[in-house]
Amino acid sequence: MMDKKISKINLLHDFKEVATSEWVNLIVEDLKGLDFDSKMVWKTPEGFNLNPFYREENTNNLEFLKSEKNKIPIVRGYKTENNNWDISQEIIVEKFVYANKQAIKALKNGANSISFVLNNFNNLLQSQVHELLMNIDIDKVAIRFTTNCNSLFEFIETELKNKNVELKKVHIEFNYAPINYLTLTGDINTVKEEQFLNYSKLIKKISENLPESRTIGINVCDFANAGSLITQELAYGLAIASEYLSIFSEKGINVKTIAKQISFNFAVGSNYFFEISKLRSARVLWAKLLEAYIPNNIENIPININCITTDWNKSSYDVYNNVLRQTTEAMSAIIGGTNSLTVRPFNSVTGNSDDFSNNLARNLQIILKEEAHLNKVADISGGSYYIENLTNNIINQAWKLFLEIEEKGGYIKAFKNGVIQAEIKQVQQHRYLSIAKQKEIFIGVNRYPNFNEKANNKAQNNKIISKKQYELEPINIFRGAEAFEQLRYKTEQLNKIPKVFLFTFGNLAQRKARAFFATNFFGCAGFEIIDNPGFENISEGNKAALNSNADIVVMCSSDDDYVEVVPKICEALNNKIIIVLAGNPNEKMIEKYKSCGVEHFVNIKSNILEELRNFQFEINNKMKNKN
Repeated sequence: MMDKKISKINLLHDFKEVATSEWVNLIVEDLKGLDFDSKMVWKTPEGFNLNPFYREENTNNLEFLKSEKNKIPIVRGYKTENNNWDISQEIIVEKFVYANKQAIKALKNGANSISFVLNNFNNLLQSQVHELLMNIDIDKVAIRFTTNCNSLFEFIETELKNKNVELKKVHIEFNYAPINYLTLTGDINTVKEEQFLNYSKLIKKISENLPESRTIGINVCDFANAGSLITQELAYGLAIASEYLSIFSEKGINVKTIAKQISFNFAVGSNYFFEISKLRSARVLWAKLLEAYIPNNIENIPININCITTDWNKSSYDVYNNVLRQTTEAMSAIIGGTNSLTVRPFNSVTGNSDDFSNNLARNLQIILKEEAHLNKVADISGGSYYIENLTNNIINQAWKLFLEIEEKGGYIKAFKNGVIQAEIKQVQQHRYLSIAKQKEIFIGVNRYPNFNEKANNKAQNNKIISKKQYELEPINIFRGAEAFEQLRYKTEQLNKIPKVFLFTFGNLAQRKARAFFATNFFGCAGFEIIDNPGFENISEGNKAALNSNADIVVMCSSDDDYVEVVPKICEALNNKIIIVLAGNPNEKMIEKYKSCGVEHFVNIKSNILEELRNFQFEINNKMKNKN
């Protein structure tokens, strides 16, 4: 039996408390004269900086962590006994009977919520709604509809009455989102006075007849799938909510009633801690917004958050990587405190979803719930010094951006004036360049591609709404991997796949490193790579390069070796094969090598996407000239 004296020892008593300044001094010492801020402080794209470490003292003055006596801070969520969430499955409705079978199968295999997407049904029939909901216990299953059909509520109400379902027990979200539809299409008609008058009547009906159901959807996911910043997602979502609170209250609906009718639909990406903090921040921002509309309100109106794994970072090549991405995304959503979560099938961007990929998507959540037990503890991340400070930064930056939108007249006016589109475009251009230069990585797409994989008619874009021309410019929804996928797909359509011969020689470490880089570089375009162990004799290498029938020869060695050997290689290969040097020589050496016949230089600073497009164009032209 353990000695009672030993069991009472405080192990921390023997450790001296270390001041923050001491930690910083040690880091500065290790930096050996380098600047602490430039080397250790992360300047995030979101507009705020993050320190390399945080301590308890960094949480002492965070306002959002303070609360009234015996009340949990809003940031920590509304769940006190557990962290349970609904496992939802999204079903794209094309044929109603088939969609119904999919829903029933999902409910039998772990889902307890269904999200029906009816993109192409603006005019529904009662018979279609009946087919869709057949044999589903509507009073026991949370159901979400994404549609612009205003008559859906009446059909649902009829269906419920025919089934003798108690309306007060039904949990249905209709996800009517006119402002989001404006954002995606530029159709100004969706936010005209007449439309909002119709929506206000619908809100009154649903709030009176289905008190546990919700009408208004704020699809923050649209901004995430356009590549926006997290702070933009939150600010735009909040600005849209502010518009609804203002517009519908002017139509005579109580602000609390409107607030209870709103659902926020977030997409979660793979920036793990940021996504956790995003959902925590959303609760605080929602409370701040309601405080502005309902001063001194003592009633807690929780934000309702539905999450779906984002399409932005998903790839149609090497699709099983999508499962890994979705795993961290699902964890972020759950730890962040989502009310429901949809994990899309890993192959949804290719249009090839099937029972296997749907089961895998559901089982991912079931494992996190039943085996990882993420449903047991509310606000798992609460108390983490880093996450609390990250949450604080996101709150402050998102609120600042929200106020800027309000000063411009609100979301609708800002969108009409092109402000929202311009802000999103700026971020998109920055991310596009980061992806092109491999600063933002998509494994299997712009780094470490699977050389043996073919497209097989895979999806090349992520356009969910037709490009019909409306009065305003919509935001552009696309996937980050699309440009590289299109590049590789174009290669696969060529009559002959371009060959790249790696001419490796000289310094072993350097030639291997640069050959590895060149393999990944040209592999991203789907070019065939001919690797070599290294040539001791340059004449032997020249002969092998000419016999390879390659379109491109990439010299891979050290900078010192290049000085002597490049002229010899160029003399033998010039005007016969495109000659490339792997490395980043200075301007003087670049001019010298160009005079020898080197046409291209590839290195970590290259815009890989543009370079590969140029290679593809050059090779294609040579093929045409030969024919």
